[in-house]
Amino acid sequence: MFALAGCGGGDEEEQPTSVSKVAYVKRADEICKETEKRQRKLLLQFQRENKGAGNSPRVLEEMVTAAALPPLEQQVEELAKLPPPDKEAAKAKAYMAAVEKAVRDIRMEPGTLFAEPGAFTKALELAPEFGFKTCRGA
Repeated sequence: MFALAGCGGGDEEEQPTSVSKVAYVKRADEICKETEKRQRKLLLQFQRENKGAGNSPRVLEEMVTAAALPPLEQQVEELAKLPPPDKEAAKAKAYMAAVEKAVRDIRMEPGTLFAEPGAFTKALELAPEFGFKTCRGA
């Protein structure tokens, strides 16, 4: 979306180093929406494969590790590739740092996804500053 390739061996345009806040939010929300779809698919698969497993802390941790974490890790990678908004790069970096920390915390302790305050508390606090509709944490 941000990098355009030329046709027929023409020159390629470079990816911009920044974008408008509106473009950033739109693309980020698209990425987060895809994350939600991936998580739902993996959750359904986990539930099919673990029928009758209950909802013990161990099973919930396995579910987080199998269904929530891989799409979140992919989301972090994709969001990190977005050029920051022109005038709000510091806020974008703070939001990304909060999301990255949440994913690291979940990787180390899956139960933090369900804790109060949870792994995404800081990201949830920062998300409204951008006007995200989908990217609000987990």
